This record gives sequence, structure tokens and C-alpha cells, in this order.
Amino acid sequence: MKFFSLFILCTAFVFTANAKPETHAYTPESQLLLKKMQDNIKAYLVEISEIEKKSGKTMHGFNYEMIIPAQENIFLGLVLNTIDLKNGFIVLSVASGSIANKMGLLPTDEILEINEMELTRSNKLKALETLKVLSVEQKLSLKIKSKGITKVLSTTIKANNTPRFRLTIGTHIVPTEYSDLF
Repeated sequence: MKFFSLFILCTAFVFTANAKPETHAYTPESQLLLKKMQDNIKAYLVEISEIEKKSGKTMHGFNYEMIIPAQENIFLGLVLNTIDLKNGFIVLSVASGSIANKMGLLPTDEILEINEMELTRSNKLKALETLKVLSVEQKLSLKIKSKGITKVLSTTIKANNTPRFRLTIGTHIVPTEYSDLF
């Protein structure tokens, strides 16, 4: 157990010691999310180490690399109750910064129409598909009931750009002359 505790301590130190200095001043909210991401990566590595240890293996020589290209993502940011359909879908939560948040949707709002398609028990799957296949520059119109008031919210779908992402864990190092390819 002492070895494992030392491993965790050393791993945490290596993460901190090898962190590259920031070249961009991030907002406090982004800094918190980046810290949370770093903490989650550490936790997953400890969990992987435990699994490998139980199977009789060690983390010596462990290498993992993940590369995700830059992408445009549409983030509607809604969790809906689609099971208990009365007159529409009930909004359970709205993610901060999402399209739904920017439109003004709130938890407990009821979505009655999507792009002028009235929600009924028979077309709820088609309505969900409409939300699922939204594309950039498409118009989205939602007729909602919020706090007893019926209104229509409209927007043009915009994408969030996520940068290229590369995560390398372990001793595998890409030669400098190839590093710009990743």
C-alpha cells in the first residue's frame, strides 16, 4: 500500500512538474474546467493502475495517446423528459452556454412545438430526431410554455469550435519533425 501511495504522490508531482506554462489568459470559469479535466485524468490513471495491478501487471511502460481533430459541434444543451408526454417535452435541465441557454429555455419549461411541429404522443420520436439532426445555420423555433406563458423562441444554429486535442501519457515521444502533424 505504501508503494501505491507513493505512486499516486509521484504521479501527481509528475503531472504538476511537467505542466507547460500557460500562454493564454483563460477566464476563471475556463481555468476551473481545465483544472477539473486535469483532476479527472489523474483519477482515471489511478483507476487504470488499480485494474492493471489486480490483473498482475504494472504501469511500467504504459503508453496511451489520443488525438482528436478540431471539430465544429452543435451543443443544444438540453435534458428533456420525453416519457411523460402531456402536451410537450418538459425541460429537466439546460447547460450553461448552450444553444438552449442562449435561447432562454429554463428547467420546467414545456416544449410544445419544434419548428412548427406540434408535439404529440405519436410524433415524439420524429420531434426528437429533428433536434438530433440540427445543422449549422439551420433555423430552430420552439414554442414553449414557461411559467404559464406561451411564447416562441427562435435562433439560428451556430457551432462551437473545439480545438485539436492531443493527449499523450507515458514514455512514447513523437519526434520533433513529426510533432506538427498531430
